[in-house]
Amino acid sequence: MNEDFSALVKTFRKSMGWTQEELAQQWSYSFETISAWERGKRTPSNTEIPRLAKLLEVDSDTLAEAILLAKESRRRSIPETPHPSPSQSMKLDNLLPALSQGGAGADLAELLFTNEITSETLEHFATLTEICRRLSEGNELKTAERILWTYLPRIEAIAKLSLKDQRTAAVITSQGYLLAASLAGQRNNLQTRQYFSEQALLYGKLAQDRNLQIVALRQIAITFDCLEFPEKTLQMYQQALPYLEEISPLLRACVYSGISGTYAQLKQKQEASRFLGMAYEHFPKSLENEPSFLFVNSGYYTLILCDGLTHLDFDEPYEAKEVLARIDGLQPKIQMPERIRIDLLNCQVEVFMALRDMEQARIYLEAAVKATMAIGSERRFQEALTIFRQMQQIWPYESQIRRLGDLFTR
Repeated sequence: MNEDFSALVKTFRKSMGWTQEELAQQWSYSFETISAWERGKRTPSNTEIPRLAKLLEVDSDTLAEAILLAKESRRRSIPETPHPSPSQSMKLDNLLPALSQGGAGADLAELLFTNEITSETLEHFATLTEICRRLSEGNELKTAERILWTYLPRIEAIAKLSLKDQRTAAVITSQGYLLAASLAGQRNNLQTRQYFSEQALLYGKLAQDRNLQIVALRQIAITFDCLEFPEKTLQMYQQALPYLEEISPLLRACVYSGISGTYAQLKQKQEASRFLGMAYEHFPKSLENEPSFLFVNSGYYTLILCDGLTHLDFDEPYEAKEVLARIDGLQPKIQMPERIRIDLLNCQVEVFMALRDMEQARIYLEAAVKATMAIGSERRFQEALTIFRQMQQIWPYESQIRRLGDLFTR
């Protein structure tokens, strides 16, 4: 056989008239796997050869020879120094534009997989996690998720099996699952969100990192909050209380904020006010020394949102309006992740509805829906749709409100 494995797969696919996606479906592989095979970035394991030989209608020995040829070709194409240093091409600002356009994350992960695990390799995995976090803050949720799953199983295996690097790998794995939980939440897949949060807690314990453990508990609490189980939400936050002196000021403030919001839902105003005051009191003046992984769901906006929602829970829309205006979702006064801005917009719509300000409610909801469609967050889309239906009940005969219905056509 004159051609290597990548050419063999590509020739077969084209002869069948299939796209890479269609071939992936037919063979029950992922699109990323098929793409990597055709680009010569990956080769099948020996255990896959019999099945692939049958699918390609070639002899197993012939296929094994083709795969060996591909491996040799790939080995020769790898430069002597395959891992760029963080000060070079691994810099976040250099990689982010390429990753957001797709493809580069998978290529980088493939490069990492061809080498034995070293401290430098682990450093690159940590960099990938930070890249995914940064991507998730904007309109690149799907890109972040796609890249995350190219390497998270690999680093998890290291955390499970390696004694030498177990703790470092466990830290990265826990952070990866925290991000995965947040991304699952965008799809409104709360069961998966809870499972990933529990995995993050497991690896946070393995890493002996209290911050990671408490962030995971908070993620589980937020999941119960989305499910509208305030009692369970409070139970999760209460598990974190004994360890608050061991965690970062930002995380401590966010836990207090979450407890405050839960008490507000339970209509316990005194406790809600007390914990909200503690959240403001403990919020750090500078975030410079705070762990970056906390920023997935944490920031000053967390307190403002909680404060505004607390006022709404106690039928105080004027106070809520003043609080939320400090940062505003339509013209943000501080930097925040796009999904948080949408939460803020939705909250402000509820405030304007309570104040019977139809024009402002309409403007803010339109902005929220457009932003939601841009990032592809199913959970926030459903939240906006629920708010829209409430608006229809308040203003059933207003043409401006009826026209908003077009925003929800997908």
